[in-house]
Amino acid sequence: MIDFHTHPVLVKEVVGSDEALFKAVRDVFKMGSSLQPLETFLFQMDAAGIEKAVLLPIDCSTTQGCRIISNEDIVKLCKENERFIGFASADPHKENAPQELDYAI
Repeated sequence: MIDFHTHPVLVKEVVGSDEALFKAVRDVFKMGSSLQPLETFLFQMDAAGIEKAVLLPIDCSTTQGCRIISNEDIVKLCKENERFIGFASADPHKENAPQELDYAI
């Protein structure tokens, strides 16, 4: 089974000690949960019978004033574990969105 839509917004190795990013996660997603290690994320996938997960970044720069989990963060996670499939995000309201998407791909 493949989870085709997941945002790794609570993975400790991604958010780390970036307080601004964690604040954006809380503000945009209304999540008050604590961060979890990547190992826990993988354990949850195992428990749910998920073999692979498509990881989605979120560039909501113009609507929310932030980027939550960047394309580069997704690349790093995908390099760390073959169970992850990366997806790209570009804020469509930005003038250079096509160029950003081309670069991400």
